Amino acid sequence: MSYEVLEKNYETLTPEQQLIVYNLVISLGKLNAKHNEKPDSAKKENLSEFFGALKIDGDPLAIQKEMRDEWN
Repeated sequence: MSYEVLEKNYETLTPEQQLIVYNLVISLGKLNAKHNEKPDSAKKENLSEFFGALKIDGDPLAIQKEMRDEWN
């Protein structure tokens, strides 16, 4: 539908119906804004700040085997 058709149909509504449509559009706009904000505000935190980071200089598989042997 084009904007002109929507505008013509909106004008045929009663003032009460126009208010309902207006509130619906505003509510949908707010929901859309919240949805668009989530990816920005839900940034992944760097957990290495809390738990530290592990830097491996050697062969990762050999280090994994050593760690596994320590637990056995």
